[in-house]
Amino acid sequence: MNRINTFSDRTSYLSREEILNPFLVLEKVFKKYSTCEPIVDDLWELITHGHRKGYWTTYSSPKVLYLKYIQLVRIFEASLLISKIRPNYLDFEANERDYKNPDTIDKSKKSSTNIIQDAYKNLNIDNYYRGLASLKFDLSNLLYDGFQPTCHRYTVYIKETTYDLYTVGNKIISSLFLVYQLERGLQLTPNDTKRLQAYECNASDSNTNQFAYSESFTEIVSEEKKEFEYKPTINYLNKVAQLLLHEKEVYNPGNILHYFDELMFFLEGFCLHYEKLKTKQKNKKWDIPRELLDEVKYIPKDRLINPLSYLHELLEAKSLVEWRNELEEWKLEILGNEYFRDDYYRQITHLLFCLSELVGLMKHRPYKLF
Repeated sequence: MNRINTFSDRTSYLSREEILNPFLVLEKVFKKYSTCEPIVDDLWELITHGHRKGYWTTYSSPKVLYLKYIQLVRIFEASLLISKIRPNYLDFEANERDYKNPDTIDKSKKSSTNIIQDAYKNLNIDNYYRGLASLKFDLSNLLYDGFQPTCHRYTVYIKETTYDLYTVGNKIISSLFLVYQLERGLQLTPNDTKRLQAYECNASDSNTNQFAYSESFTEIVSEEKKEFEYKPTINYLNKVAQLLLHEKEVYNPGNILHYFDELMFFLEGFCLHYEKLKTKQKNKKWDIPRELLDEVKYIPKDRLINPLSYLHELLEAKSLVEWRNELEEWKLEILGNEYFRDDYYRQITHLLFCLSELVGLMKHRPYKLF
């Protein structure tokens, strides 16, 4: 199954700075274009990728389509935030001026105001679509299904959603470009900032989970699911990365994305789980059977008296943001058929191997999960 819940309206791909000023996203995306057509074309390419078998092979690497997908999601997340602070103040100010001075209306300015009001109103996806969560869900299905993963089937609804996705996506992108053109340099009000701060906790550069998940780490561990053994997955990704050094394209990019999603869940799920265990794990001895001790390869033998304390030391070496960024960089290097920096990823792979071993030892923990 896919543990990352893409049917979510949380702003997973925006930094704290961008959440507090979503107009910065528009600047980054549109500043090099005279029209919004290149971004609309990106949406169309992603739709084509989802429907045409092997279309991704026409690109220099799968990374190209993946980055187009990320940029589109970022645009739509920014659209959600902008819709939370606009156009209410424009409606109020325009109506108040017209009421007080009906004979002194600047018709050209009035026309411009109406245009920008309409553009802002178009950003409220809930008015004519199923919401940001559905939009992101449909985009992710196109991306993943287009790569034809063999390890997981993502959706059967692509045909039913494509028309609405393109129509709505085109409308939002065009409206955002108009907002960018007419509102550059706009200063946010204190009230704007206050509203946007409600989304700050979801920032991609915060030490909290970046994504929503369909299951929790605790549920997986308590059920002792065998599928939660990630050593083969980590070894596979390492093998693929090494083969790419010899310019051998021997992997399915859909599987690569799925496996990295699993590892992201693994990393973030354990970090959240561990926050609840900090007070429980101190000075507690684990009673691990000898036959299991002999199978442990990555956690040092002298730390198996309390393996959780060793994982604590590994995690504290870097912030969750740093660990997450390393995982994303590793994914991009494989998708981009780039040189694998084995030394650079040694820490993140060691951490993941140790986490995988820890899961196998969890039933011998000296405390309850709940």
